[in-house]
Amino acid sequence: MMTVPLRKADIFQGDLILVSATHPLLYPIVGLTPLAGQFPDILLHFRARRALMGLLDVLSCTNEIVPVSAYRTQAEQVQIYRDCLLERGPDYTGQFVALPGCSEHQTGLAIDLGENIPGLDFIAPSFPDSGICRAFRQLAPQFGFVQRYTTGKEHLTCIAAEPWHFRYVGCPHSEIMSRERLCLEEYLQWLRGFSQAHPLRENGAQIFFVPYTKDWVLQLPDDAEYTVSGNNQDGCVITLWEAVT
Repeated sequence: MMTVPLRKADIFQGDLILVSATHPLLYPIVGLTPLAGQFPDILLHFRARRALMGLLDVLSCTNEIVPVSAYRTQAEQVQIYRDCLLERGPDYTGQFVALPGCSEHQTGLAIDLGENIPGLDFIAPSFPDSGICRAFRQLAPQFGFVQRYTTGKEHLTCIAAEPWHFRYVGCPHSEIMSRERLCLEEYLQWLRGFSQAHPLRENGAQIFFVPYTKDWVLQLPDDAEYTVSGNNQDGCVITLWEAVT
């Protein structure tokens, strides 16, 4: 067995971190990369970027679906929030624009997409449940993405349904969330019921939650392939890939 030390900082980093009005982003983001040559100002975390480009290539839709907004700095989020307040008022802004420091766009793991039409709205781009946009939405979980804000979950996310906003959480988490119709708030809460002794098993992976303790270490099989993601609250989700025999 190998010993894997965990740090308190690990709680606030990773593909599954919950960023919302009650859980602001605490650590700076690293690993950002431009989405593509024609969009040098659209940045995503490199894992999210790789997955998104793979999905767009499979659908052959790079001319039909366009990126609208991905990573934003704190200053950019402040400006967007202020502009939306002035132009559309507090009710609209409260539904569709997160407070600075509390926006998923500041993680580099979220992107707003729109169908390639003239006059696309920056805050609420058109992304209908039909045609290539529906095909994208249906295939997204296989590439690690989920529609983050859906109808019926507003009381949990405190954000109105946004069919254009996709969040990278990685596989198999995206597939589980899609199948069980869980938003990120629900999924992270659900995972608290799975421990290393009794993990959730999905597609060759073991998934379990490890709450923060003073002496925080994991004992994992030698040469195990695993990922660690904080929940931005009080612990980490471990995804351990089972060895193929």
